[in-house]
Amino acid sequence: MLSGSFERNNPQWQLQQLGRQIGEWIELQFSKLAPKNESGLPQWQIPSEFWEVLFKVCVLLMVLTLIWQVARLLSPYLKQLEHRVKSKAFNQATEPALPPSLTNWLRRARDQQRQGNYREACRALYMAMLQRLHDTQQVLHQPSRTDGEYRQVVQTLPKAQACQLLINTHEQVWFGDSASSAEIFDLCQKAYREIDQS
Repeated sequence: MLSGSFERNNPQWQLQQLGRQIGEWIELQFSKLAPKNESGLPQWQIPSEFWEVLFKVCVLLMVLTLIWQVARLLSPYLKQLEHRVKSKAFNQATEPALPPSLTNWLRRARDQQRQGNYREACRALYMAMLQRLHDTQQVLHQPSRTDGEYRQVVQTLPKAQACQLLINTHEQVWFGDSASSAEIFDLCQKAYREIDQS
């Protein structure tokens, strides 16, 4: 006599039983359609392994479909999270910690413009604007603020339109698909001068 405890029921066994029952039901339906030989038995039978494999494939397809649907639902949030992580890591790696001097940001903008790197030049003007607003106590810099948050904060400033132009350009060129050019840099430079004169 064997001693020990045995599992009487588990999910794998239940799935196997369900697959077998479905297979037997389908086989029964096919047997009703199949011509009978003299002994009254169907002439052919589908092996039970086929039904088990078919059942497992169906379950796998349902699970994959469910995973795909969940991934589609979560993809905007995952992209946003990925974007935040990348931009934070890039910002930490490429820009000096605030507050560098306003002069340094303006010098960097000029240097990048001369090199034809208008993307970096526009970003430097954006950072110069943030530095200027911070230095004049109009808007204190907070590293966690996004462009959207800065856009809301500057709405009450006298030169809000110029600030928003720099913020929008930074967002489109730095995080979006927009390309930067000398014309865009000139618009940013004009907007910065307008802020600087206030």
